[in-house]
Amino acid sequence: MVLIINIVYSSLLFICSLQEDRLRMRTRPIYTGGFVRPTLFHGPLPRMKPQPEHISMIIKNRIRSREKRLQFKAALLEDLNDLALESRFEEGLKEMTNLQFTTFFSPGYVLDEWGRLP
Repeated sequence: MVLIINIVYSSLLFICSLQEDRLRMRTRPIYTGGFVRPTLFHGPLPRMKPQPEHISMIIKNRIRSREKRLQFKAALLEDLNDLALESRFEEGLKEMTNLQFTTFFSPGYVLDEWGRLP
């Protein structure tokens, strides 16, 4: 009796694995022979139909990351321009009043710390 149950169970597993294999073969990506042109976000990729979802997500995440980097860089450049404007303001105030006072944003060692101004 146990032998018959084992045989039936084994044959059911075999049939299920065949069905899974057929489904996987039916939905697998097919190489079309063409290439997806390279962009900033990926190199040349083989054209597949349907394109695997993970490849689409990799490209999408790279696009999103680049956009975040560009926004961050724009914010930093804006801050750097504000610091340069403040420096010019302090120098002009110092020249207009002819007073000696401590400046916080004026050129000198600060420029080395800020980097090159645009």
